[in-house]
Amino acid sequence: MSDDPIYEADGLRLIVRVSIADGAAFSSFTGGTATVHAKRFNASVVVGSAIISGPLEITCDFAPWALDAGDWKVQVRAAPPSVAALTVGDYTFPVLPSIVPRP
Repeated sequence: MSDDPIYEADGLRLIVRVSIADGAAFSSFTGGTATVHAKRFNASVVVGSAIISGPLEITCDFAPWALDAGDWKVQVRAAPPSVAALTVGDYTFPVLPSIVPRP
């Protein structure tokens, strides 16, 4: 992840590049599914969009204003075809307040 601050009004894009151990049951996520969820302590889960953007890459997006100011835990899961979903990214970071008015 970048060291650039994340603000409420900006939205968030994560690109997760996955390494697979030798001998794993799969070699690519192509044709599979991906999900991304974010959660603050004592708050509801926010669902973002996640797509498999390369054989071992997942691109995740949260729209502007989807994540309120505070500390967030974000988990990315992906499932190759015919294999159970795996957590492929787990991040914690702050979202800072924006001073521009909410639309």
